[in-house]
Amino acid sequence: AIGVVSTYNSHPVVLASAYGALRHMLKNDVVGHAQRMESVMVDGFNTLLERHASVKQARVIGMFGGFDVQKNRRGGVVAQGE
Repeated sequence: AIGVVSTYNSHPVVLASAYGALRHMLKNDVVGHAQRMESVMVDGFNTLLERHASVKQARVIGMFGGFDVQKNRRGGVVAQGE
C-alpha cells in the first residue's frame, strides 16, 4: 500500500526553508524589532488620522496596521451599498 504523499506535508525542502526562516528570525530578533517599531507605526497612523478627513479610525499592532476610510469626519460613507 502507498501512504499519503504530498509536496508540502513534512517535505524536506519545506522543512529546511521553515527552519532557515526561524533561525533568521531568532538570530536577528525580528519579533523584538517589530515591537520596538510599533511606536513609529502608531505615530505614522495617528498623523494620517489627523491630516486626512477621510480616515475615520487607525489601529496598529506591531508592524501590522489598518485604517477605516469614510467620506468625511461628519460620518458620511465612501460609497453607498446597493
